[in-house]
Amino acid sequence: MLSLYRRLLALRRSSQALSLGDYLEVSAGEGALVYERRAGDERVVVALNLTHEARTVRLPSGGSFSPVLSTGPRAPVLADGGLRLGPDEGAVLKSA
Repeated sequence: MLSLYRRLLALRRSSQALSLGDYLEVSAGEGALVYERRAGDERVVVALNLTHEARTVRLPSGGSFSPVLSTGPRAPVLADGGLRLGPDEGAVLKSA
């Protein structure tokens, strides 16, 4: 757990969007929270599955994203404009 916190803090320190960027909530459906932070050209998306079941959440339109951090045992899967998250999983994605 400590390793995850350290990685999250390092990511926040290295990102203008996460430190100072505008906050935009994305409609993700019941049991999920997805939001985007923007600063200049940098876009970062945080996606959280708050349920005990795997689910696919919608990502913001207008760009492509790649995973940079996940709380799950493997990288989350991007497909059809959405992100597949495992139970109780969270992920951070950056614009490509």
